[in-house]
Amino acid sequence: MDFLGDDLPPQFLRHEKIVKSILNEKKLSIKDKLRDGLKIFFLTKSLYYNEKSKYWISKFNRKRSPLEENRDTVMFLAHTNAILFDKFDEFEVDRVESVVKEVREDPSLQEYISIIDPLSHNSLLKLLKYPNLVYRFIDPEIQKKAKENSHNLNKKWKNLRDNLKFDPIERGIFEYFKPALDFYFSREVIYLIILYYEMYKKVLREQKIKLLCLYSTTKLIIKCAIASADKLKIKTLHIFHGFGMPTLNSELPNSVYYAVPGEKYKEKLINLKVKPENIFITGPVFMDYIPQFLEKIPSKKDKKRILIATQPLVEEKLIEKKKYFDYVNRYLNSLSELEVDEIVIKLHPRERYINSYRAIINSLDSNKIRLELDQKKQTLYSLLSKSDVLITFFSSTVTIESMHIDVPTLTVDLVEYNNPDLIMDNTEEIIHMKPDDDISKIVNKILYDKDFREDVIRKGERFTREYLYKVDGKSGKRTSRLIKNLIPKG
Repeated sequence: MDFLGDDLPPQFLRHEKIVKSILNEKKLSIKDKLRDGLKIFFLTKSLYYNEKSKYWISKFNRKRSPLEENRDTVMFLAHTNAILFDKFDEFEVDRVESVVKEVREDPSLQEYISIIDPLSHNSLLKLLKYPNLVYRFIDPEIQKKAKENSHNLNKKWKNLRDNLKFDPIERGIFEYFKPALDFYFSREVIYLIILYYEMYKKVLREQKIKLLCLYSTTKLIIKCAIASADKLKIKTLHIFHGFGMPTLNSELPNSVYYAVPGEKYKEKLINLKVKPENIFITGPVFMDYIPQFLEKIPSKKDKKRILIATQPLVEEKLIEKKKYFDYVNRYLNSLSELEVDEIVIKLHPRERYINSYRAIINSLDSNKIRLELDQKKQTLYSLLSKSDVLITFFSSTVTIESMHIDVPTLTVDLVEYNNPDLIMDNTEEIIHMKPDDDISKIVNKILYDKDFREDVIRKGERFTREYLYKVDGKSGKRTSRLIKNLIPKG
C-alpha cells in the first residue's frame, strides 16, 4: 500500500492501461464495476484495521528517548524498515545516519527519532522493539475528531460524485478513475489522514520540536507530518537519501527546505517551481561512509565476484512475481556458468520473498551463489569493494555508489518506467540491457576484457562527477550546519 503518494492504487488499473482503454473506447462492464467495488471495500477495511492493530500493539511499548530541556530538538521521521539494529539493539537510520550522528554530537542540538510503520507493512509484535513509536500520541480526542470529520467529508464526496454532470464520453473516462477516487475519499482513508495529521501536531507540540527532518515527501504519512509542521510554523528539511530525482511538483508548502546531493538536483527542483532560496547543496549524505571504505579496498581482489543488488519490484507491483523470479532463475543459471568464484545476491530490506530466491539457488545446485540479508551499509560497501561487477534490475542508488568506487555496473531494465529517471534514462555512461538479453556475455566481457572494463569505469566516474557535489564524508556535517541555521533563534 505504499501507493499512497502520487499514483493510483496498484490494485486498480495503471494510468497507461486507462488511457489505452479510453482510446479503444472500451467501456467498463458491470462485472468490472462490481470487482472494483469489492476491491475498495476490502482494501479500505484492511488498511483501517491494519493501522488500528499497530496502535493497540504500541500500547505495550514503553521505549522512549530522553530529551534535555536546554537543547533544540530535531525530529527525524523514520519508517521501521529504515531502522537498522545491531546485535546490541542499538540502531541507526539508514542512509541519513551521518546527519543524525552530527546532530547528536552538537552540544546545542538533540535528535528525536520518531518511528512509524509504513502503510504497506505490519511489523506486528516486532513493533515492541522500536523506540519512540508515534502511535502512542493518538488519544481518544484525536480518534473522535478523525471519526466525525471523515464521516462528513466522505458524505460530501459521495454527494459531489453522484451529482457531477458529464457528457457520454466524459462519463466513460470518469468511470475508469472513479474506483481510485472512491478509495482516496473513502471514510477509512480520510480517517487515517486526519488521525495522522492531528497525531503529528501533538508530537511536534509535546516534544517541543524545532525542526522536522525527513528523507521523502511523497507518501501519505509523511505529507501529514509536513502539513502538521507547517500549521505549527515549524520548518521541514527534506534530506535526499538516495540518487532519485523528483519528477513531479508535489506542491509542498514554502516551509519545506531541501538538502540535495548536487547542482543538477537544485536545477530540477527550481524547474518544479521550488524557490531557489529553499534549496541547499550539501552533497550525498547517503554516501558519507564511502570514503572510509575506499581506504580499505584491496589493490587486488581475492576472488572473481559478481554482486546482484535487487529491489522490491514485486512488492511494489512493478512486475508479477512469477515473471520476476523466472528472470532471476534464468540469469543465475547463465551467470553460474561463467568462470567466477562467487555470485552474491544482496536483497533489499523491503523484499519479502526470500524463500523464492532460496528455492532457485537450491534448484541450481551451485555452491557459487549465496544470499546476503544483512542491511548495514558497511556490509554493502564491503561487498562492492570485493566485487568485479554489479548487476541491478532497476534504477538504484547502489548503481551510483558502485560507479564511485570503480566497480563496473550494468542495469537490466526489467520494468518499463515512463517517468524521467537519471539512471533509467542514461544510456551513455550506464550499460542497459533488455530482460531477454544474454547478460552473461556482457558480464564476461567486463570481467575479462581489460580495455572494455576500463572504459566502463571511466564513464561511471564522469557520471558521478556530473551529478554529485562532493563525496568526502562530510555531507552530514554540512547538513547539520544547515539544520542549525534553519532553527529559529531565541
